[in-house]
Amino acid sequence: KQTAPPAARPAPPTAPAQTSTAHPAVVANWSALHRGMSQRQVGDVLGMPDSKQVRPMTEVWFYPGDRTVLFDRNGKLDSWTH
Repeated sequence: KQTAPPAARPAPPTAPAQTSTAHPAVVANWSALHRGMSQRQVGDVLGMPDSKQVRPMTEVWFYPGDRTVLFDRNGKLDSWTH
């Protein structure tokens, strides 16, 4: 006589995956920034900005919550506000 294998138990319910709609810069570690970082390095830390403004001698990146990052004419991080 063959017996059927035991019925598989259903997996316990799991909480829905939490998806964050927050901009990376909101949760980023702003203390990781330091003067002289390249734009790529800043993008790796903060994510890409919501908008950019290119000026003759500088470039400003704008993040939510009036956060800004200012690059010098060589594309190196000069200052930021958060």
